Amino acid sequence: MKKLNSFKDDDGFVLVVALMLLLVTTLMGTMLLINAANQSKLTRANEGSAQTFLGSETATQNAMRWLQDEATAARYPFDVPGQNYNAICNFPLGVTYDFAFRTPAPVNLATEMGLAGDLAIPFTNKTYEWVLSESGATAASGENSGSEVGMQSGYSSSGTQTALQYRIISCAIDNENIGGQIETKSRVVIETIVSISS
Repeated sequence: MKKLNSFKDDDGFVLVVALMLLLVTTLMGTMLLINAANQSKLTRANEGSAQTFLGSETATQNAMRWLQDEATAARYPFDVPGQNYNAICNFPLGVTYDFAFRTPAPVNLATEMGLAGDLAIPFTNKTYEWVLSESGATAASGENSGSEVGMQSGYSSSGTQTALQYRIISCAIDNENIGGQIETKSRVVIETIVSISS
């Protein structure tokens, strides 16, 4: 009696299965690498946008500090007729405003923060600017009057006080020089209304 080899027709089957498993794991590894690269790009883009937003917030704080200094010195800024703007950071606002003061030139964030060397690199292309204009005046009575600049100023003496309202439009921009062309990566414009008692 002759013994039959039951694996005679299965020659090379293990090799085919091993190659298939190798192909599947290689594809999975490639997909993981592609996914990680895309996640890294998204993280960089989100971080850049967040830094641009914070740059615009820095501009607003800078404008509020300037306004506080002027109010403390009893120099309340007023719009200059004929001195107007309708765009900020090369972004059209859709309306024209007269203004009292604006940053003379865009301020570099790395310079503003006093950064140098490697620390300054992420901020070199980010700048901000702001414009301050009158928004009107309101009469207020009650308590807590002073020359505090804030989102909701209080009033501390009795009687009626006039509160001047100002509009601050601030903007930060992140530009990138690509082949000699300046391309805007992100831009944030913030409008803030502040009140100050006079």
